[in-house]
Parts: sequence; structure tokens; C-alpha cells
Amino acid sequence: MIPLKWITTCSHTHNGERSYYQIEDQIVNYSAPNFTLDAAIENVISPTTDQMWARKNAVCMNPVIVIKNNGTTTLTSLTIQYGMGSLTNTFTWTGSLAFLDTAWVTLPPFTWVTGAQDFYFDISSPNGGTDQYSYNNTWKSKFTYPLVMPATFVIEFKSNNNWTENGYELKNSAGTVIHTVTASSANAWYRDTLTLPYDCYEFRMWDYGEDGLAWWANTGQGTGVIRFKSATSAIILKNFGTDFGGGIFQMFTVGLTNTIEDSLIAPEARMEVFPNPTDGNVSINVALDQRQDATVEVFDLLGNVVYSYALKNEMNDTRYADLSFLQSGMYMVVLTTEETKVSQRLIIQ
Repeated sequence: MIPLKWITTCSHTHNGERSYYQIEDQIVNYSAPNFTLDAAIENVISPTTDQMWARKNAVCMNPVIVIKNNGTTTLTSLTIQYGMGSLTNTFTWTGSLAFLDTAWVTLPPFTWVTGAQDFYFDISSPNGGTDQYSYNNTWKSKFTYPLVMPATFVIEFKSNNNWTENGYELKNSAGTVIHTVTASSANAWYRDTLTLPYDCYEFRMWDYGEDGLAWWANTGQGTGVIRFKSATSAIILKNFGTDFGGGIFQMFTVGLTNTIEDSLIAPEARMEVFPNPTDGNVSINVALDQRQDATVEVFDLLGNVVYSYALKNEMNDTRYADLSFLQSGMYMVVLTTEETKVSQRLIIQ
């Protein structure tokens, strides 16, 4: 590879003032390809913690990688090994990749390993032969365990004014749709209690308007809600928020246990404030891991407390607050316990 670079500087004078323009160009020349048979792992789409693919993670089934043919011979087959902590799964890819072409490969569901922290990929035997450059054949990917849900829980969904845009579906690891809901009217609540067997599941919500259930730039659509809740208490297990654009992707498992702290369902404290944005009337939902004292405070942007209340020996609390006396703008709602603080931004219109 021979890079060539040059810089051209131009100038002109106008009304006695001189201006300069600089143009920089590069030409890269490549020599002939080094290998006739060279397959490479170009990227890992899932599982990974790479922010580029955050909307496609975390996963519990079907890893996805990108392979590339760096050899001059058309790539028609490849052995792919993969797994959590070790290479426990094998898949044979077949296709047709010309020189420098790439392909996304969706692999079969993998075997879970409790407590693993790395996911490994390895490719070999391109076209049944020997890869002439093996240094691009392996990939170690950091990953996050998906959400772990109890066998029985509630999916709670509230449509907004643009109800024709929204709905959701739930698939199991076989790709079968086992539950679906489509909004049938504006500002309607849908509460479904599900009992699921041990498996990996994929939850997807769509918004055809691509502006979520609430968006500051489209206040006319109102505010909706989508969340997972406990079937036995007021605890919110997963709140998806409302400004999610065209859709929500969430994989979760039922029955899986592991030692990764990020997979725990109940943190020390949870708080949800909705609707958000609001006209001033809000619900503040607090869920703690044990009975304890706490305070909830609303701060303006200058750090002044404009609203507050205390919780005494409580574990779960839902409070309806009238904040319509406050001016339109942004506020911070802060839940404080002896051990932690949880904050959420609130917009009053």
C-alpha cells in the first residue's frame, strides 16, 4: 500500500483583504492481494457492549457476526465456533462472498453458561481448506446479561393520542409469537399478566410514527406508558420510558440465574415519574428493596427544593402530586434513601 498526499493552497484578494483556501487530498494505492483464501471476522453485532450496536443488545439467543472475504477466491463455506466462556457451539456457513465482500451471519441460539463474562468466536476451514491468515479469525466480545424476569409478571401498556401507531409482540426462542397487543383506542390501558416457561424471549414494541409514546417535539400525541411490573407487588421491573423513536427491542430470560450483578431484577431503589412531560399532575412510584425511610424532592434548575415529602418505613409507595403551581420548564425529581439516590428529569409544560 503506497499512500500519496499533497496539499494545494490558493489565495485571492478582495477589497484589500486576502483569503486562503487549503485543499488536502490523498490517494491510496494497493498492491495485489496477499492471499487467495482468507476469511475474517469483521465485526460482532451481538452479543456485545459496543455502543454502535446497543439497540441490538443485550441478547440471549442468535448471536450475529459480520464475516469478510479477504482472499481472491470466492468464499463459499466456513466453520464458525462460538460460545460463552468457551467455544461450545459449531455452525457451518455456506454462501458466496467475492473478494472484500461482507455478510451478516445469524447463528443458532447458544448454550448459557452461568457467570461467564466473555463471548468467543472463531472461524476456520474456509472452503474446506486452510486459512492463509489466521490472525483475523478470532474475536472476544464483552457482553451484558439480558434482563432476568420472574415466570409471572405484567406487561402494562397505555396508548397515547396517536393510538394507531403502537403495539407490541413477544416471541420465544423458536421465533414463535406467543403474545401480541395492538392499541385499539386512544389513552387506553392494557394490562396483561403472563406466565412463561424457562426460555429466552424477545419483546418488540413498534411506533409507526417514529416518535415514541411521548416526545417533546410532538406534544400533541400525548403520553403513553410501556413497562414490565411485578404480578405480586407495585414494583416496576423494567420501565422503557416513552421517547424511543420507532421501536423498543428487549430480550429477557425466565428461569436463568447467574452471578452477574447487572442481571438482578431489583436494585436498591426504583422510582418512576409519569406522565412525563406533564401538565403538572404526576404519579410518583417508589419501590425499595426493603422497608426504610426515604425522601422525595423536586428541584428546579437553580437547585431549590420546590416540592417534597417523606416516606417512613415504606417499601412501595405511589403518590399523586399536583405540581401545576410550578412554571413550565425542567425539574429534577430525586429519591434519597440512607444508601442511595435515584433521580429523574421531569418536564412541566
